[in-house]
Amino acid sequence: MNVLALLPSFRPSDYLGPVGGGEISNRRLLESLAGRGHGITVYAFNAGGSNWMGANGLRVIDGGLGSPDLGGRVMGALLARARLHKKLPALTPDVILTTAGTVATGLRASRQNGVPVAVVVRAIRDIMPVAGSAAKALARRLVYGSDPWTQAPYLIANSRFLRDYCRKNGFNGAGWVVYPPFDDEPLETPWPSSVSKVGMIGSAPNKGIETFISLARRMPQIDFKVIGDRSVPPGERRLEGNVTRVGWTNAPLDEIDSCDALLMPTRYHEAFGRAAVEAIRRRKYVFASSIGGLPEAVGDSRLLIDPDDLDAWQDSLTRLVRKPEAFRVAMDRAFEAATELGIEAQTTCLEQALCEMASPSSAHTQK
Repeated sequence: MNVLALLPSFRPSDYLGPVGGGEISNRRLLESLAGRGHGITVYAFNAGGSNWMGANGLRVIDGGLGSPDLGGRVMGALLARARLHKKLPALTPDVILTTAGTVATGLRASRQNGVPVAVVVRAIRDIMPVAGSAAKALARRLVYGSDPWTQAPYLIANSRFLRDYCRKNGFNGAGWVVYPPFDDEPLETPWPSSVSKVGMIGSAPNKGIETFISLARRMPQIDFKVIGDRSVPPGERRLEGNVTRVGWTNAPLDEIDSCDALLMPTRYHEAFGRAAVEAIRRRKYVFASSIGGLPEAVGDSRLLIDPDDLDAWQDSLTRLVRKPEAFRVAMDRAFEAATELGIEAQTTCLEQALCEMASPSSAHTQK
């Protein structure tokens, strides 16, 4: 099968700047598909500034948005997109994948070549209106087009929660769930016998940083670590009392490994919760907010806490510190669920969805 992915950004694995979890998931899944013999071409409006080849022969075409000049980026992207549509017949795609932002380009390509198109949604913010000046909004329409994401006939979502959320917000087509893939091997070591270091990924208010810092103040005997704090330069760290703030890193597993537990006190409806699964697969205790897609990520309700109840967070963390073994049954269940999210299993889910889209005679099941 030939797959064409039209994405806003798709940088190589050695790219040094910040790369979001959605982009990382897309790269791993598409490279894994290429490894199974599928022809994968990615047209990325920003591919890091040049064309390149990914793992297993995945081909990446840069769309020109890597230019430092806004006007140059827009003009370069417009010219590159025009060239893309001329090249489409030669690419012979069987399926086109887009994001909510690039769906207009995908729909035009779909009409041009009679190829099914699916929008890949990895976060609620992906389908929200983009904030910014009128000039930036106009530039986006010029580069990406203006067709709404709800016009795509197919959808691939990051979780059941997100698929259902898209349906409530105007999507009426067939949808599948492909969870973020994990290619690290789950550890078979015991759960920590004691808990003295607690981590959190991200420092944004909607991630629950206020809850995390409040817990640090209430529990001075515990070391708290904020991993990927945007207020700290990448590669650096800053100590504030019993809180260590670590700058942005594209490889957070080393920092997670230095902790005994990870908290996700998210205050908004996060689509899934990749960090929770990463921590569980690394044999770290996890507590997460009981909203959005986090219950799917964690896999056991005993590890879920009301994001607005600070006392409940303190109570759960205190009990974990005093008696970690009381949570091991719940963590074993979470670990079992996390092991099912490996790269091979999720590649199979994506492969099956693409096959159903590409085959007119197949029944489009909702998974």
